[in-house]
Amino acid sequence: MNKSIVIRGANTIDIPGNLVKQYKLNILGIKQGASKFTLKFRNPVSGEYVFYNVSTTVLPPDSLEAIKLSSVVREVATHVISIDNPLETAVEFKPE
Repeated sequence: MNKSIVIRGANTIDIPGNLVKQYKLNILGIKQGASKFTLKFRNPVSGEYVFYNVSTTVLPPDSLEAIKLSSVVREVATHVISIDNPLETAVEFKPE
């Protein structure tokens, strides 16, 4: 499984006879790129199933903000930047 996206949805869904029900699928793109996966719904009693081939494209984000720094000669200018980690595991960021 591609670890650049996080896919979440309900583990089970009950659909009464002759009805249509929506399934909410949440996809979080961690970094830009294309991914493909198969989403399969199976009836555990009869073994019947239906599946969907899903393609996703995660685009690069817009700039959060422009930081303007100014200083006089031989003086330091600083600005604190907060970085959020949406993952459940620790990650290391390297400024570029």
